[in-house]
Amino acid sequence: MNSMRLEQLSITKSKYTYTPLDPKQKQIRLLDLQPGDPEAPVVCSLRVVSLVDGQDPDYEAVSYAWGDANLREEVQVNGSLLSVPLSTARALSRLRETDQVRTVWIDAICINQQNILERSSQVAFMLRVYRSSRRVAVWLGDPAGSKDETTLSAGDVDTAADTVIHWASAKLGVNTFDELSETLALQKDLQGLYAFNPDDLLTVYAQLESLCQQPWFSRRWVAQEFALGRRNICYIGSGIMNLERALVATVVIGYVAWDSDHLETIRNLIIGITSVASEGEPLATLVGLDANAARMWYATHLPCIVPAGYLLNWIIEKLVYHTGSEPRDIVYATIGIWQSITGLDELPQLLQPDYCLSLWKVFAAAQKHIMRSDRSLFILGTVIDLAPWPKSEGSASWVKRWGARETDNPFIIRACYKANSSRTYEAVEDEREHELWLRGLEVDLVAQHAPTFSPRDLETVSGQCAFINSTRASLNTNVSTKDLDTTAFARTLVADVIWQPLMSDVKLLDDAEVEELLRYVVAPQVAGFTGVPTVPTTDSTISVTARHSYGLKGACGNRSVFRTHDGRFGLGPVTTKPGDVLAVIYGSMLPLMLRPCKNGHELIGPCYLHGMMQGEAIKLHEDGVLQEKTFKLM
Repeated sequence: MNSMRLEQLSITKSKYTYTPLDPKQKQIRLLDLQPGDPEAPVVCSLRVVSLVDGQDPDYEAVSYAWGDANLREEVQVNGSLLSVPLSTARALSRLRETDQVRTVWIDAICINQQNILERSSQVAFMLRVYRSSRRVAVWLGDPAGSKDETTLSAGDVDTAADTVIHWASAKLGVNTFDELSETLALQKDLQGLYAFNPDDLLTVYAQLESLCQQPWFSRRWVAQEFALGRRNICYIGSGIMNLERALVATVVIGYVAWDSDHLETIRNLIIGITSVASEGEPLATLVGLDANAARMWYATHLPCIVPAGYLLNWIIEKLVYHTGSEPRDIVYATIGIWQSITGLDELPQLLQPDYCLSLWKVFAAAQKHIMRSDRSLFILGTVIDLAPWPKSEGSASWVKRWGARETDNPFIIRACYKANSSRTYEAVEDEREHELWLRGLEVDLVAQHAPTFSPRDLETVSGQCAFINSTRASLNTNVSTKDLDTTAFARTLVADVIWQPLMSDVKLLDDAEVEELLRYVVAPQVAGFTGVPTVPTTDSTISVTARHSYGLKGACGNRSVFRTHDGRFGLGPVTTKPGDVLAVIYGSMLPLMLRPCKNGHELIGPCYLHGMMQGEAIKLHEDGVLQEKTFKLM
């Protein structure tokens, strides 16, 4: 754009050299953007300020999508040239004023991206950087065309958003924008949206779809930047649009008609992690929530009480598939939001950003913090052996690979399981970074296991019949002189739970449901049911048999049914082998399957062990039958 124009300026041809920052003083750099017309070269200067208490520099923080960092352009900084991403140069060109200096913080320039130590220390300040800014300037870029090749403009987006907001307000019986956004954020009384005629919103659908195809919406850092700022102003092309109203309108569209890869991102921005911030800021004007209401949202949408560690994992999981060039930012791009919600002034040591660490060490440190913070090992119940770390990474078996595309979903942690009988995890401070020392009880060993069936294999009654017969035959051989217990076998195939009528949650089986389950397992093809639900249904009249069928597919698909030396049945990962150890570990609601290895054990994954899911092992320990031991996971 302006390489020739820069040569015409009276500047040195030397490259810009950064001076060091003092992290102890919470120093950052601010960029004073000189005025200019849209075609003029970008000219600016950097200065160092401190964010220690009592100092209040006036600036705006910029949120934008980097795009391809290999596309570069030079800008003038303090009289020298600095190569920056093309997207950075374009953002600055659009954001500068025509008649006065504009002071901003923008990551690509205000952080020395070539200095890993500085990048690490600055990322730790992100909460303070965005909270201290006067507002966040969001640059969506130059608009891409929608499917009908129309040009997206700020005015068109505002008009589309207003149309949707007025329509939704009438459907839900609310009078103000704040009432609408609060209703959406709390996901309450939304029935009015489901009586939807596509023609109602057909004229605005393309505008909102095109808006959310802008790269900014799928970028991992966006949620943190947008959530932590006090106010925002949003630029797209040459116009300025109301981003809050557009996002709320997009959530409405998502509820009623829209299947889009970008939808989860948008909903996160509105009804998820970004709707909660310290002292009700900064999104109170967006979602109409104060701090108490925001915490109520978490209390009603996450199981029971929301411990800090559980919350961090939840935030990471919500944003894990968003785009970003730096995989360590799967953790680092979320900790500012988590810090804001929890109200911590400083990040814990294990969460301090360090881009010198390998990816698995970043994940291991974060997961150790999660476990120690909550004194819970729930996260070990989500470690899947089908998504192992590459051997070149040198990871440990217990470290979850956030972002791995998993084909074997773990058992969902639910309140109905309490194998540990509420005994909590106690950290061992002198364990090495690749080690995890756990206390618990060795309950049994895997003796045999059946062939694995995929969820697709179990989508029909005939497929489930073949699975049941094959599994029964594989496990019906003599194990410690114990014959196959049909009731225990049947209950294991659905993990001893039944889906509730609306297929949205589970509960432990009662006697009548066990009786119905036995009829189905003994003879699936004559149990009075001819189809297996493929997705959770909203039909409240769905039969018990149908719910058993659905539960069997969910519990057994891509899992190995096994039998132990003592004749117990269980469900484990597909890589289950004879000799694997079945342990009830303090801090884990689910039993864990471990495999002996040199110097300790490897974690294979969570498992269901019939008869040991409600604290029975703890009772056996108290009676002197089982002895407590330490397991060193490698």
